[in-house]
Amino acid sequence: MLTQLLVTQHADALRQYIENDGGLAIAVLDAQLVILEANKRFISLFSRDGNIKGSKLDAFLPTGPNTILAMTPGQSTPVPLWLSEQENAMPLDGRVFRSGDHYVVFVETSRANDEMIAEMSALAGQLTDLNRSLQKKRAELERVNEVTLKLANTDPLTGLSNRRSFLEMLDMWFSAAVRHKHPLSVIIADLDHFKSVNDTCGHEAGDEVLISFGRILQTAGRKEDVPARIGGEEFVVLLPMNSVKRAAVLAERLRRECEQIIHPKVSWPVTSSFGVAGLREDDTPEQLLRRADEALYKAKHAGRNRVSIAE
Repeated sequence: MLTQLLVTQHADALRQYIENDGGLAIAVLDAQLVILEANKRFISLFSRDGNIKGSKLDAFLPTGPNTILAMTPGQSTPVPLWLSEQENAMPLDGRVFRSGDHYVVFVETSRANDEMIAEMSALAGQLTDLNRSLQKKRAELERVNEVTLKLANTDPLTGLSNRRSFLEMLDMWFSAAVRHKHPLSVIIADLDHFKSVNDTCGHEAGDEVLISFGRILQTAGRKEDVPARIGGEEFVVLLPMNSVKRAAVLAERLRRECEQIIHPKVSWPVTSSFGVAGLREDDTPEQLLRRADEALYKAKHAGRNRVSIAE
């Protein structure tokens, strides 16, 4: 009787109280828990920009929507709600009533703590935004570090590993080969009469020759092989788990491919010489490279455009 009297005789006053002056935050939802209407108190608590219509209540439910969707018409249930879609915000105790295909959410608050709750919600939102910004900056920094590391380890002209990177890989593979008694081989290559290319045809032509030769080294070997440019026209290929015999076969293939390339800016075939060495029991990384270099020296003095294997 009292409820009916209040609703019939004081409808406007009640509506005004609920929408603007009361201590209840109220929202009406459709069957999919989409917010259709909300009073000022609900909006101030659960929206940072004053926009709440069309939002799904799921965003404010730490426990998910299943309990609410399982309700029958006329039923009510308590439910915790996050503030302003922030998972680290302070939760509030709410209650949901189902009426037909609609749901009504009530959250009781006092005027004294409304402002505090709103401030906490805003701070939580700022903290989340700051977190996202830091994560974004961290990802950007990681990308910059990755590019910087790649530049530090890469020859800018050919895209191959540079001398520094190659020596690091040599130490790593050398230690593994010694520890597990695996074969390890090295090919050192040098472009024949390269100074004549630069002097006669220009440095642009010389760069194109270097790029072409680097491409041959990069595509002819296996995925685990490490081709590198370690000097002006001097290149090296590290071959983990590969015998000196197989390394010599690869070097011969590289030599043939090199002399078959036609360089438009160079009027003669550009050839290359190769020195090959395999890991010996008493070797150090420096000795392995030195023996490959000595084999290259022999190939040069034997007439160039050939492969020489270290003793």
